[in-house]
Amino acid sequence: MLLGRGLKIPGDVAVLGYDNMIGISELFIPALTTVQLPYYEIGRNAARHLIESLEVSGAQPSPASGLSAGGQGIVMSDLQGITHQR
Repeated sequence: MLLGRGLKIPGDVAVLGYDNMIGISELFIPALTTVQLPYYEIGRNAARHLIESLEVSGAQPSPASGLSAGGQGIVMSDLQGITHQR
């Protein structure tokens, strides 16, 4: 859609994917920069929070506010030459 409208990536528009599904980013022209999520760490942290909540209160677990898990950026050719403009 962007290329069909005459917009250039990365010249006119920066596009970023989320999930780093293997093989998908290479299907885009140019290859899509994406964020790789640490699914194992997210699941482990959620399970730990649930278990600790149940052990402490024995009731409903509290919301998991404050839990975080970092991600890793996988930079591809679509972001090469990007400059910050306002």
